Amino acid sequence: EELGSKVTTSIVNCVLTLINDIVAREEKQNTNVSHGVKERGQVIFREFLELVRSHSKEHHQLEFYAERIHVTPRYLGTTVKRQSGTSAKEWIDRALLTQIKVYLLHTDKTVRQIADELKFESDVSLCKFFKRRTGVSALIWRRGECNEGGGLTRLWGAGSTT
Repeated sequence: EELGSKVTTSIVNCVLTLINDIVAREEKQNTNVSHGVKERGQVIFREFLELVRSHSKEHHQLEFYAERIHVTPRYLGTTVKRQSGTSAKEWIDRALLTQIKVYLLHTDKTVRQIADELKFESDVSLCKFFKRRTGVSALIWRRGECNEGGGLTRLWGAGSTT
């Protein structure tokens, strides 16, 4: 069980690190080369993604991230949307959804155990979140009855909404 948890955490961190690397490349291309200074929005966006990678398991609300970056939730939301084209809440939800999928695919934990570990109020709220985001129940997804491929395709493929 402990090994499974370490593997799951490792997989989630790898996925979120890949996202960070993609954003960093984009950020590097968009940096104002003549001045060598990153726009404040890029710095905030990068900090936000780092925090999401580190804390999305236990913090699902934008307010937590805004407080850590020392900006208002509204400013953070606007900045993230401007930098990435995707809302801050969507970034948080995608990270959370990826973690749920990893747990479902790579552990034998019950939905209740996953809900507890990811700080959902209940297994019902996790199931509602998952179904709303993927269109299928967590159980059907875990069994592979959702007509999606295996492995990373199931982690990132159809089922994540933007």
